[in-house]
Amino acid sequence: MVQKDKSIDADTFGNSWVIFSSSLFVIFLVLHYTMNNDLWGGLAAFFISLFLVIVYCLISGFKNRQNKKEV
Repeated sequence: MVQKDKSIDADTFGNSWVIFSSSLFVIFLVLHYTMNNDLWGGLAAFFISLFLVIVYCLISGFKNRQNKKEV
């Protein structure tokens, strides 16, 4: 029985860290705007941050595919 390598590579760690930190940032922004009774500001912060995370994931996935093709 062969054991799989459970180590994490730098790209996966970087993607996880970006998603985690941006999630904390989104929570902070939404709480900040909603505590100031600005629901639309909170929603805008949420969707803008969500859009940026999706764009980052797409770009990093594209770069990972390009790197795998070169190997």
